[in-house]
Amino acid sequence: MSAPTSYKGVLKLFGEQPAELQKYFECLPKLVSADLPYDVALAYLFSRIERAHRRTLYCGLTKRYAANTEFTDKIVRKEYLTRDEFKKLFQAVFAHEFPDRLTKLIEHAEEMRDTGMHGRETTAVGMRQAIHDVFEYAREFNTVVSGLAGFQPFGDLRGFKGRQEGIDAPTTRWILKGMGFKV
Repeated sequence: MSAPTSYKGVLKLFGEQPAELQKYFECLPKLVSADLPYDVALAYLFSRIERAHRRTLYCGLTKRYAANTEFTDKIVRKEYLTRDEFKKLFQAVFAHEFPDRLTKLIEHAEEMRDTGMHGRETTAVGMRQAIHDVFEYAREFNTVVSGLAGFQPFGDLRGFKGRQEGIDAPTTRWILKGMGFKV
């Protein structure tokens, strides 16, 4: 898929996404159709990306290590996640390097997001490309995480860990601390 050339193209791109991505990014069509700057839509998309990243860590910990759900949720929610910090924690949780191809897929969108969020001038063309890149990233990220752990962070997580019993909070605390979480 190529980058859209208008807001109608962005809506078409959205409509071509898998159902789980359409549901996950459900507010995008309203933001694009409301004649708001693309910066607003991109800020929304990145808030959803950060949510998916946190969901990835939480689900990975509770599924792979039977971490206590309440304690893990509390710690993952309060963790200060920079882009590099997320990659380090991803590697710790999944024992797998964060793929370079994912970093490359999202680089332009991150640049556009940073430019817009810090009050610098952006272009509509660059922002539409960034929206396109976010969808590429989300699809590929789902594929990677599904292959590693059997769930898709940009989607419905019901039943992601089955009926597995979790360990107690004190033991979970030591696991998370050992992986680099600020406990």
